[in-house]
Amino acid sequence: MDKQILSYLSDKRNVLEALGVKGQTWLDIDFLDLLDTNIELAEYVLDNFNDTKDKFKIAVKQLSKDLELTPPITNVRFCNLSKTIRIEIGQLRAQHENQLVAVEGFVRRKTKVVQVPESAVFECPSCQNLINSNFPDHIFKAPTKCSCGRKGKFKIVEFIKIDLQRVVLEEDPNLALVAQQPQAIVIELQEDLCRQSISDILQPSKKAIVTGIVRTYETKKDVWNLYIETNTIDIETETQRIIYADSDIKKFKEIANSLTLTEDMGQSIVPNIRGHVLVKEAVFLQLVGSEPLYDLNRLEERGRIHIALIGSPGTGKTKILQRAIRFLPNAKFTGGKTASGVGLVAAVVRDEELGGWSVSAGVVPIASGSLCAIDECDKMSQEDIGYMNNAMVDMRVNIDKAGMHVMLETNTSILAAANPKNRVFDRNEPVWKQIGLPKDFLDRFDLIFPIESGKEEAEVRKVAGLVVGKYMARSEAIKPIYDPDFVTKYIAYAQTVHPIVTDEVRDYIIDNFVNLVKPSDANEDSAYFSYRLLTNIIRLTLAYAKARLSVKANSEDARKAINLLIDSLKKQQVITQDGLMDYEKAEAIVPKSKRDHMRKLKDIILDLQDAAESGGLADYDQIIILAAKENINENLAEELMEKLRMGGDIIQVRRGKYKLV
Repeated sequence: MDKQILSYLSDKRNVLEALGVKGQTWLDIDFLDLLDTNIELAEYVLDNFNDTKDKFKIAVKQLSKDLELTPPITNVRFCNLSKTIRIEIGQLRAQHENQLVAVEGFVRRKTKVVQVPESAVFECPSCQNLINSNFPDHIFKAPTKCSCGRKGKFKIVEFIKIDLQRVVLEEDPNLALVAQQPQAIVIELQEDLCRQSISDILQPSKKAIVTGIVRTYETKKDVWNLYIETNTIDIETETQRIIYADSDIKKFKEIANSLTLTEDMGQSIVPNIRGHVLVKEAVFLQLVGSEPLYDLNRLEERGRIHIALIGSPGTGKTKILQRAIRFLPNAKFTGGKTASGVGLVAAVVRDEELGGWSVSAGVVPIASGSLCAIDECDKMSQEDIGYMNNAMVDMRVNIDKAGMHVMLETNTSILAAANPKNRVFDRNEPVWKQIGLPKDFLDRFDLIFPIESGKEEAEVRKVAGLVVGKYMARSEAIKPIYDPDFVTKYIAYAQTVHPIVTDEVRDYIIDNFVNLVKPSDANEDSAYFSYRLLTNIIRLTLAYAKARLSVKANSEDARKAINLLIDSLKKQQVITQDGLMDYEKAEAIVPKSKRDHMRKLKDIILDLQDAAESGGLADYDQIIILAAKENINENLAEELMEKLRMGGDIIQVRRGKYKLV
């Protein structure tokens, strides 16, 4: 077998010389090429991988020496092995020890690259005999006795260390059995696998395929864990591609200009829920996506569309989320309160398996390049909310804790569902007040839709009939207009279209935006409105253009985008029936008229304090009397004094007595 190995490698002299010029210290051997060249040797590699790899390493080192390569080639990596030896991480058992396997999963945690002992040469002071020692477990252990009989310390003549990094690889959570935690395994990268080009992309949340030998390490007395000594690692740098044929593209273009395209696609994505037409349409646009804006290769505006669904339990929010993730590769579904302890974005944890601290990626970065559906997002932790603010805008999150500095990609569309604090959505209260989430977090969503069930008897009967019909022998469930496989392909193809905004569309958007942000109160200044509504309109306009496979957005795309946004705002009660903005609800800002009244109340309290005898407190009854002279009635005065108190401007020292802070 040694001769066959040498013969095979001798035919690779030109390859070895080219690697020497590049300064590469390892040789990649294509297993398929080996199979075509020498099937007996290929089979021997699979059956005796440990022994064969060592023989290949010895042979390549010798050839490297003969060719006088500097630096020498010292290692071999066998590529294209994974299809023949694939196994699920959760299926690995003691019987697989010392076997060659291939596993697939997401990078959850990793250590920094460290240097560990590989081998050493010791010299005996008595007889000058050289003692060679290898450290397969990377634990330095000096010899205690020479063959001449001498015991004691020996002089180190040569000490070789190698780079090593440990990574935790976890199964795809979507493939795990119900109520079962995804299984994970430690993989060990050595030498050239620790090079910078791999470290740069081997980040928590990345998907990887690893081939290697199953080994064991002792965790405590008489208990061993499995790990994989890596042969090769392939890291996915882009989302899985959906394959479509020319005949599919022809059909896509035939329906692209249908007047009911987005509505039909929305119905096909969520056919099992009645109504909510615009919500379904918005979800379709979210799956298609918009166009990111870059300035000098830096992200300026995201192209991902974020949507939140707010409503009482049982209104179908979760079903919409579960349907949406079926149409994008790598899309994930999770709850706001995750069971893993990692959180939605990331956590820095003390790692017993890897030793030291490590960053563990959450479901949002794992779904990067796709969609993350978050159910019950009202139960998110404060730490997750902090991370999500950056994740949803910058499309990445920097983790700086416990000496760890890691950047996680979060190029992820967020489809969230939340329940009101009182379980019933109240049209008269702002959304951000009802679900207990910070206003700045909710501002990250392009669209927020309250989801309410129909209350009229006819509508209730139709919904009940749909639910009961699913259980009948001949299902009466509503069928999708387009087949799910066709919708998936259409979305994938639409994502390859990159539309632009024309001068006509720019002017149309600006004119309508100016009208949209007019305050409902004619005396109200609008200097504090947010331009985020404008970028939301642009994102949705480009999404409509992509949906109809056009490289140019038109005024109709902009009209639909603005109407969709207005529908969302109206359902949140932040746009009046006249189509004007209610900034008190929309931006959580007190209107100018009320701010003026609050200023007058503070002046009244200050005057009463100055006029009061010792103690300097303003009496409630006196405040109300003087407020009435300023056209502030008692109910309004009470409301505004409460706002001042909650804002820390005044304090109630004792019952009926106030003073400025």
